[in-house]
Amino acid sequence: MTKEQQQKLQEYLNYYLNLSDQGIFEFATILYADKYDKDIKSELKSNKITFIKAEKHEDEYLRKIFNALKEGKPAAIELTEIDSNKFRNHLENIASNLVNAQLAGDNQTISFKPLDTNGRLILLVNKEKLDYLPYQSIITSVCNIK
Repeated sequence: MTKEQQQKLQEYLNYYLNLSDQGIFEFATILYADKYDKDIKSELKSNKITFIKAEKHEDEYLRKIFNALKEGKPAAIELTEIDSNKFRNHLENIASNLVNAQLAGDNQTISFKPLDTNGRLILLVNKEKLDYLPYQSIITSVCNIK
């Protein structure tokens, strides 16, 4: 990444991570090209943002997202191959400020209000692996790293 792109990304992350409660859950989205994959993930790590890899079973990555949000930590997930109704419904529930789910292998329901925890979720979209921007109804801001 160029210094200018890195600065743009850093300013965007600073803005997003320091948002005050707006009464809605804010989803950040970073659009980027394949060649910046390592740079983006390195920048997330330097900002103490947990990168969640979409695993084979969606309950595994949903659990990681929910845990990060419950703990008030920022997390990021790459949306290259995720397009399930279950995942979409849970993102919409997060946007509506209510998580109430029982995931595979759990004995108890996970229930919390994301706005109360001040957690953050960043959706990463690699423009070369995904030719459209999914979940447009919940996205509140976008940073495009060209």
